[in-house]
Amino acid sequence: MEEVMEEVMEVMEVMEEVMEEVMEEVMEEVMEVMEEVMEVMEEVMEEVMEEVMEEVMEEVMEVMEEVMEEVMEVMEEVMEEVMEEVMEEVMEEVMEVMEEVMEEVMEEVMEEDRSVTASNTAHVRL
Repeated sequence: MEEVMEEVMEVMEVMEEVMEEVMEEVMEEVMEVMEEVMEVMEEVMEEVMEEVMEEVMEEVMEVMEEVMEEVMEVMEEVMEEVMEEVMEEVMEEVMEVMEEVMEEVMEEVMEEDRSVTASNTAHVRL
């Protein structure tokens, strides 16, 4: 009976050693697989991020283009309005200056006319 117990103990020890070795190998395999999985995930994430960034950049560029078009339209409208206002003001000033010049010319003509008339009258009296 003692011999059987000893053999059973030996078998148990061998089984324990085998189990330890198997567990070690299994753990090594699991770690290798996990490493590979992590590498693949990293690659996939990089590709996904590249695609996402590309799409995001395309959308950003489209939006920027639309915004620039709108900005240009608004600037064009503002410039038209400003030019209209400026032209109105310029025309008003031109009209005022022309009016002043015409008044001055008329005054000079009237003065000359008076002096000519006065001179003629003086001649007639003689």
